[in-house]
Amino acid sequence: MKSPARSNSRAFSATINSRFGTVCVEFGDRSVTRVSFMESNSARSGNSPESLEAWQREILDLIDSYLAGKEVDLARVPVDLSHQPEFRRRVQEACRCIPYGMKLSYAELAARAGHPLAARAVGSAMSNNPVPLLVPCHRVVRSDGKLGGFSAPEGVRLKERLLAMEAGLT
Repeated sequence: MKSPARSNSRAFSATINSRFGTVCVEFGDRSVTRVSFMESNSARSGNSPESLEAWQREILDLIDSYLAGKEVDLARVPVDLSHQPEFRRRVQEACRCIPYGMKLSYAELAARAGHPLAARAVGSAMSNNPVPLLVPCHRVVRSDGKLGGFSAPEGVRLKERLLAMEAGLT
């Protein structure tokens, strides 16, 4: 997906209701700036679809399709990682390359990001991921195969559900 043309500088958000709960997607001028899994008791409303630009609606449709269990390439969605420190940004960009249904260990992701001895720091970069799903941190696991952490509501349970969906188990 090409980066959309620059629009006015108004920020928009929209929500998607899915089997994984409510997901809020926030947009900047040309990209997604944040994806949040909402707490079940959160009352957050987004813009109506009519107020969003076509590129924003297309992104929401892609995320909605993914959450419905369809194999979708979310790596083509433009994201804004510019506010992340350089190391985190490199790790998060490397994480975007993990294909649907695949998993990497923190150590493997550290090597792909050019820092093979930084597996623990990769965990920190994943916990500071502003755009889960688009930077699929749920696909990063411990070297022993255990899931490790996940900072969204439901934590590791949500990570397990996303991985099961990608494996075709749900």
